[in-house]
Amino acid sequence: MKFFLFLVIMLVFSAFLVNADSLSFEFVQSNYFKGDTLQVWINASEEVQEEIKHTDLGLLKGGSEITVYPYLVKLSNNYYFAYYKLPFEAGQYSFLVKDLLYLDNGVLKSEDFTSDFSITYDVSLNFNPGIFKVANTDGDYIFQLFVKNNKDRVINVEFSKSKPYTFLGSTGFLLNSGQTKILDIFFDHTLVNNIENDVITVSTDGRTYEIPIWLGFEGVIENPSPVNHTNGTIPNGNETVPENNETEEITGVIQFVNQYSYLNETLGYGERTEGSLFFRNYANRTIEDISFIFTGNLNQIAKLDTYLFESVAPNEVNKTFLSINREGGAQPGEYTGSVRLVYEGKTVDFPVNIVIEDQEVVVNSGEIDDGFVEQGITEDPLNGNFYINDTLPPDDQEPSGKTWIWVFLGILLVIAVTLFIIFKKKVKKSETNFFGQ
Repeated sequence: MKFFLFLVIMLVFSAFLVNADSLSFEFVQSNYFKGDTLQVWINASEEVQEEIKHTDLGLLKGGSEITVYPYLVKLSNNYYFAYYKLPFEAGQYSFLVKDLLYLDNGVLKSEDFTSDFSITYDVSLNFNPGIFKVANTDGDYIFQLFVKNNKDRVINVEFSKSKPYTFLGSTGFLLNSGQTKILDIFFDHTLVNNIENDVITVSTDGRTYEIPIWLGFEGVIENPSPVNHTNGTIPNGNETVPENNETEEITGVIQFVNQYSYLNETLGYGERTEGSLFFRNYANRTIEDISFIFTGNLNQIAKLDTYLFESVAPNEVNKTFLSINREGGAQPGEYTGSVRLVYEGKTVDFPVNIVIEDQEVVVNSGEIDDGFVEQGITEDPLNGNFYINDTLPPDDQEPSGKTWIWVFLGILLVIAVTLFIIFKKKVKKSETNFFGQ
């Protein structure tokens, strides 16, 4: 009997080892704060029988899967990098890869793979993207890192790098509470002597984050979409506009060239989102009279800054700016359709699905609302970028509680002074009439 129990235990233990060896995880951070950016290296062994996709990723808390919107970057055949924003709730969590096919001693199995981590009660900052990938070293790149302050006070953020081919637009800046700022990162391919990855270090209040710059030639960035949720937002990432000049392989003269081929986003009540829609003329001739229209019910919630382009030159990349719920007054519900590009009797669609939630997001005391960014910097979920657009009206800032008090007291003071003057005039007049009789 003891031998039988020992054999069962050994079989279970050996199966666990095979499972662990099939897929391994390495977290970039040893611990995470509320609202941090989770970063995970994923290494798949030869036993794994399928390519990992972003829809395979998830997040568990207490054994239950919760909604996340992950990025998955394929770095090589068996090597991946995942990142997504963590919730503003402390506790024990598990990073999840779902229903992965792998071989166990020649037997094909499907299993969930998890790795545990914790979120503490502290808050710091979050950033996106979680990694920059250089597809090839034959050209220069300009990346943008977006850093948001999750604290309820001003913080100083410092940046550094280690490789000569990387140049930073700034070594640091101050961030107000809830504010987002952009760090420009320049990649100079002429200074790459060998294929060595770089790391952008972000430091604040004694805490350090690392964002890899990966030099590689294989794999693509998966189009992110919601996991464990019918509707959701496309998370952020770095934008690169394709440079392919092989027009014979392009189906259609004009194509959208955003990093993502669709927009699927859930907004809180009163929130907005906006960004640029890039399109390219792959023909060897100028295309004239390019127009944009909305299909479905998108015209109730969406606007473009430009609806008509007189002409687009050969191989030219142009853009129009798309705003969703710009005034913040859209009614709760689902808005589905596409931004349709029309030229020479042909059409190209960019699918859009927007869900407006039916109530405002309630933020716990001491936490920062993850609404849209302030100071005219707006999130671009189409390319994972933020844009500063001077043509857009500034956000209507609601007065704070203290401001409302001072406004109310000022109104009372004006009313009191007015009543006093009127009263004095009446008194004076009545006295004059009385003595004049």
